[in-house]
Amino acid sequence: MAALRKRPDLGGMEGWCPYLFIAAGIASGVFGIFHEWRWRVRLDKWMRTKGVIVGEVEGPFDADVSYSPEIEFSFQGQPKRFVSRYGGSVRVILGTEVNVLYEASTGDAEEVSGLNRWLFTLVPLAFGILFLLLGSGMKVDEDCSENLNGLLPVSELRK
Repeated sequence: MAALRKRPDLGGMEGWCPYLFIAAGIASGVFGIFHEWRWRVRLDKWMRTKGVIVGEVEGPFDADVSYSPEIEFSFQGQPKRFVSRYGGSVRVILGTEVNVLYEASTGDAEEVSGLNRWLFTLVPLAFGILFLLLGSGMKVDEDCSENLNGLLPVSELRK
């Protein structure tokens, strides 16, 4: 006799799956738009200069090691250091010259990198569109296990 698939107990969440996907899509899209807006403000109002990578800081991630560059640049005639918000799994090369944007009155700074800018703008926008499309194509009267049939392993649906 073939084993019957048992629907997971969603605790009263039946019918909410499309809305969760749509909410995730909206949140991801808003994050991407906000990130791009912050970059545009920086590009319009902040000053541009050159800086040098003088160190690296290991990121706080447990799964993978992430390295963020520590960058030094000249601010009001004095050297100023900051750690970039953007890092990667590849160790930084000390002494590398990088582009820096800084706020003239406070000295707040960030490394200018097209990869950093577009990665955190385009990827969330793409996921936002994907989640919106998935959510809008789901049937509201069924739970997530029916809507995602074929996307989840059968073992997850047997619980």
